[in-house]
Amino acid sequence: QDAVDTLKFVLNFRDGDGDLGLSPEDLKSPPFNTTTGGHNNRGYGYNYFIQPFIKNATTGQFVLFITPRPFGFVGQYDSFFPRLDGGNTKPAPLKGILNYKFPISLDGSIYKAGQVFRFEISILDRALHESNKITTSEVTLGQ
Repeated sequence: QDAVDTLKFVLNFRDGDGDLGLSPEDLKSPPFNTTTGGHNNRGYGYNYFIQPFIKNATTGQFVLFITPRPFGFVGQYDSFFPRLDGGNTKPAPLKGILNYKFPISLDGSIYKAGQVFRFEISILDRALHESNKITTSEVTLGQ
């Protein structure tokens, strides 16, 4: 059985009007049901953006990481999280922590133990405002 490494992202957030997350109903309605536009031109049904950067072993520089074709594209790790307002329609400040687990198979086909990554992460609210991008510290897979 191939080894699996699970990266855990913990994102603290604060939103002034509490319009974070998407419900199943949101995903059926414009603009959230589109497949173009938005961050990485993948539509507005994604509200959690994760872009990996791999460390070049020779130069030590981090470069954009995209898996091999035909599957690889910028934004391939984008995801979404559900509404965080509990269905409350009255705007109210909201703060908390988003936890995200990212399992990675270390079978060598795309990822292998010893590779060093860092990640750029941002989120989008229902008014289509993107948060600041944060960059994680570097992580070595398989350790």
